[in-house]
Amino acid sequence: MTFGARAADALLEASVVGSFSRIGLAARSRLLPEFTSGTPATLEGRSVVITGATSGIGHATATGLARPDAAWRDYRDRGDRWRDDPEGLAAWQQGRTGYPVVDAAMHQLAQEGFMHNRARMIAASFLTNDLQLDWRAGAAHFMRHPTDADLACNQLNWQWAAGTGTDSNPHRIFNPTRQGRRFDPTGAYVRRHVPELAGLPAAVIHDPDPATRRARGYPAPIVDHRQAIGAYRARRR
Repeated sequence: MTFGARAADALLEASVVGSFSRIGLAARSRLLPEFTSGTPATLEGRSVVITGATSGIGHATATGLARPDAAWRDYRDRGDRWRDDPEGLAAWQQGRTGYPVVDAAMHQLAQEGFMHNRARMIAASFLTNDLQLDWRAGAAHFMRHPTDADLACNQLNWQWAAGTGTDSNPHRIFNPTRQGRRFDPTGAYVRRHVPELAGLPAAVIHDPDPATRRARGYPAPIVDHRQAIGAYRARRR
């Protein structure tokens, strides 16, 4: 490899790694669909042919996994009692939760068939912790819509978020407002995917006041985060 090629690779790596958690930036290869299908892809002007043992995993059935029951059963059963809330589930699926970064994530998924990794964690935490809804409902939605849906990766990552997986931690809770401010500090991600809030400055875009919400036709939060997490922790005792 020439010095120029090495420098180009280093620059590309730095740009991707440095912006890994910034939701509003587009430094993503989006190569997972190609990994699962073995089709050619192009990254930064260079052709990449992806083959190997991962080919076809995205089309696997649960019976083809080493632990097929992990696709629907808690890896570490904590006796969870999930709420039954069809309206809350629909609001989450449609990006109407009243939490801008969560809604932006769900709109991106519907529009692009893709969601940034940090946004996936925030959206999954909101469903399982704030709404206290069964992770399997979220996993099913994420299997239907992303172009990079992968059964094993999807189900076990949802169990990670729900605190029932191999790296189980039932207290791994994401505050959606703080997460938005930290990982979308300029508000670019929210503006791109929540048009009602497109004109708001970064200082308020992740937590608009009630008057701003009403004026822009953006919903109030469907749950109060602090109260919801208090109830979640009480159920987990």
